[in-house]
Amino acid sequence: LKDVIGNYETESKQNDDNSTIALIDSGVDMNHPLLKSNIGLELAKDYTSDSLNFNDTLGHGTQVAGIIASIAPNSKIIPYKVLGETNGKSIWVIQSIIDAAEDNIDVINLSLGTYLSKSNKESKVLIKSYEKAIKYAKKLGSVVIASAGNDSSNLDELKVRNEFHLPGGSHHLITVSSNSKRNTLSSYSNYGKEIDFSAPGGDLGADYESSGFLDISEMIITTYPSDRPNTYLDQLIGIPQGYTLSVGTSLSTPQVSAAVALIVSEYRNKKKKNLNVNQIEKYLKDGSIDLGDKGKDIYFGEGKINVHNSLKAIK
Repeated sequence: LKDVIGNYETESKQNDDNSTIALIDSGVDMNHPLLKSNIGLELAKDYTSDSLNFNDTLGHGTQVAGIIASIAPNSKIIPYKVLGETNGKSIWVIQSIIDAAEDNIDVINLSLGTYLSKSNKESKVLIKSYEKAIKYAKKLGSVVIASAGNDSSNLDELKVRNEFHLPGGSHHLITVSSNSKRNTLSSYSNYGKEIDFSAPGGDLGADYESSGFLDISEMIITTYPSDRPNTYLDQLIGIPQGYTLSVGTSLSTPQVSAAVALIVSEYRNKKKKNLNVNQIEKYLKDGSIDLGDKGKDIYFGEGKINVHNSLKAIK
């Protein structure tokens, strides 16, 4: 994480960090020792059932929350559960974006996505609904951040066929791709002109495709439900229960969300007022490290985020 944070010693531990992040995902392990102080349930919502059960049966939301808590340790994470063990619907994601914005959440993290085609009548309605919900959230002042997806796809080529990856890929939010520790595009990451920023999401290793050799040093370790057995790989190499090795744009996205939360908090502490969405994006851009072709490109957008640089600009 130092790759993203830089050497900046965040002042949020000394100051009142009142930034909030909507975790639109599969819930979260609310009793995890590294997360329980970060979770806020006052505004939490469960769209998957009537029982208001925010427990994470998939493990995905807990992985995302672990990244957020590692970078923005005093931000409040609010779960909006849209993925159950066997169910998940775009309409729930759309509604949760609207609800989080109306709840005045600072940052909306969407480490999920789906592919929709305008040739399908129902999908066409969902595409329009996603766009309206995202624009509405931005209007209310929430910064919406979504993953680019993990299919090595060119999102621009999909659009030529009237196919869309959403919510990541929308022009009205921040779309995040994944880079490896070698500062290359991760082998699985989607890309295209709507990519805004990149962050480390891990990879399987430079030789994985040619030889099948998995380089675990390229993967990311994060939190996992402490009441569930971790994966075979984790057990094989001795990762303790409650943690896991993983990769994906799902893990690069919360790094940007956490960075935004720190920018929001730092600005409030220093200037005693709030930033608008465009100003926040500018601080991210000013702090980012250019990768690939000079300037914005289809793989890394404006570059790899660096919280140290962005926060230094505020100071």
